[in-house]
Amino acid sequence: MEKGFVKWLEMSEREYRASRLCRVLGNPKTYAILKVLAKEKFASPSRLARVLKRSRSTISDHLRSLRNLDLVSFQRKKGGATYWIKSVRLLRVLSELEDFVEFVGLKIQ
Repeated sequence: MEKGFVKWLEMSEREYRASRLCRVLGNPKTYAILKVLAKEKFASPSRLARVLKRSRSTISDHLRSLRNLDLVSFQRKKGGATYWIKSVRLLRVLSELEDFVEFVGLKIQ
C-alpha cells in the first residue's frame, strides 16, 4: 500500500464510529426498520417483518447491527422482544438526512 493511502485512512475514533453509522444507515432495509420504529415507537421483530415484508431472520440481522451501534434498545418479554429507537437525536439525524437529500436533489439509482 502507498504511504499516502495509509495516512488517508487514519481517523479519530469519533470519525470511525460516524463512518460505521453511515454504513448501517446506508442499508435501505435497516433504514426502513428505523423509519417504522420512528412511526410506531415500539415494535417486535415479527411486527417489523410483517410491515416491511421481509423474513424475521433478515429483520433480526439488521436489528443486531442497530444494537451493536447502540441505536436501538430492546426488552425481552415472554412472547419475544420489543425494540425502540434509543435516542430522539437519531430521529433528528434521519430527518436531516432526508432534508439534505432533497436539498442536493439526489436521485435513487
